Parts: sequence; C-alpha cells; structure tokens
Amino acid sequence: MTTIAHEPDLRSITEQLRASRVPMPDTLAALAATSIRIATARTTLERLPIGASRFGGDPDVPASFVWPQWQTRPLGFLAQLDLSEVRAPGLPSSGWLLFFYDQEQTAWGSEPSDVGAARVVHVDVSRDQLVRVTRPPESDEGGGTELCAVTFRASLDLPHEHDLLVEDAGVELEDDEGEAYDAVRAAISGVEDGDVDHHLLGHPQIVQGDMRGDCQLVTNGIATGDPSAYRGKRAQALLKTASADWQLLLQLDSDDTGPEWMWGDSGRVFFWIRRADLATKSFEKAWCILQCY
Repeated sequence: MTTIAHEPDLRSITEQLRASRVPMPDTLAALAATSIRIATARTTLERLPIGASRFGGDPDVPASFVWPQWQTRPLGFLAQLDLSEVRAPGLPSSGWLLFFYDQEQTAWGSEPSDVGAARVVHVDVSRDQLVRVTRPPESDEGGGTELCAVTFRASLDLPHEHDLLVEDAGVELEDDEGEAYDAVRAAISGVEDGDVDHHLLGHPQIVQGDMRGDCQLVTNGIATGDPSAYRGKRAQALLKTASADWQLLLQLDSDDTGPEWMWGDSGRVFFWIRRADLATKSFEKAWCILQCY
C-alpha cells in the first residue's frame, strides 16, 4: 500500500525557493501538490493476481464489461490501477481505474472530434467479481504495450513554470530564475529533467505548453491547434476558470525500458479531469492530450 505524503511543508519549500532566489516563493510554494509516482518492472500475466495494478497486459473487469471503441476500432489498453493500493487524496478509496487510448495516436486531444479517443473507466466491484479478459488484437495495431507490474511512491510536485497555475498566480520567471525554479522542482519531486516519469495527480511535466486552457477550450467545442483560438471573447471567458477547473489525473511518459511506449516523438500522454467530475467519480468525462518534442 502506498504511503501518502503528508501535507506539503510550505515553509520548507518556501525556504528552498527563497534560497535559490526565485521570486514570490510563498506564492509558488502554495501551489505544491501531492503526486503518486509509478515505477515499472516487466513481468508475466501469470505472476499478477486478479486486480493487481499493471501497465499493459490484459485487464481484470466484471463479466459485463464492454471494451471501449473509437471510430469502429477498439482502444488500446494502457493501465489498470488498484485504488485501494494507491490510496491517493481526491481519488476513490476502492475500485480500479482503467485507462485506454487510441494507440494509432491519430487523436492528440486538440480537436473536439477527438472525444472518445481515450477513456477512463472506474470499475467499482468486489475483487471476486473480476475476470481477466483478453484484449482485442486490433487494439495493438499502433504498437503493443509490454506488461509491467507497477509500484507507487508518494512525492510532492511544484507546477511547471509555463503551467497556467503559475501565470494565474501572477508569477513571471526570467531565464535564470526559471532554471533555479526547475532545480527546486526536481529536488522536491525526486524527478530530474529527462527521467521517465509516470504519475497520478500532482502537476504535469509539460512538453509543449499549458494544457489546462487546452482542456477548457476543446471540451467546450473550440479546437486548440490554432493559437488564434485563444483570442476570441468566448475563449477568454472560458480560460478565466481553467486553472481552477482542471486537475491532472495521470501522466504516462515515453518509456522504452518498461511498457515500451513512444508517444509521438518522445512525448507524454496526459489524462485530465475537471475537479468537479473527479468529486463525482465521473471519470468518463476525462480528456486526454498527447504532447511531444
């Protein structure tokens, strides 16, 4: 069972930021959040008991489970996470979260028509009601996922300097200040730049730019591929609550030593959810964005 981190030690984080000469250290420290890091180790399905957390392989689901599809093809199965093992703040304390995505990677989450290209399913039954089902062969057409057992580690996160949370807090970092801030972020999370980083909750390791605004616009029918989409009056009104509305649910990194994922060009897949939907366990409303270098 994962040991959840205590409430963020804001004084310690503030002192580290101040010692590194990062401006507005109290404001930035207040943005710290608990994150659950996920480490992988390749295994075989026979070694995993029913309901065990995993990346790849075949999921354990109720007999009535219907495999999610998009554009007439089954989605790829990415992960099964046992919430009773994770015990993360804000998530249900029981059941399993299953993550699916179009492994042909034709949907990157920038178009309203990408709805359904990724799915999060909350399975909330007793363990004895689970059965192991074989994933459809077509779900691996975009590249299979090596089966991995996973373990969890609680840590703390500060948001990326280009996260909308930082902008909304009124913080602007010059080049040297941004580098100093990144060093504190790495020290607090235990994740260095370039490390493979799969994690639940916390803040994303942004690749291309803020995603909270993207989620807010695209789920309200505004495509985000063109920067001009942000300039309209309706977009500006929607963006005012984006940082408060959206929470990172799961970040999955490119990882050639574990599940053998390659998202675009060494990118990451991010599952996002509105905080209101997380509170009501409406995981089917999650939104997925792929970013790469």
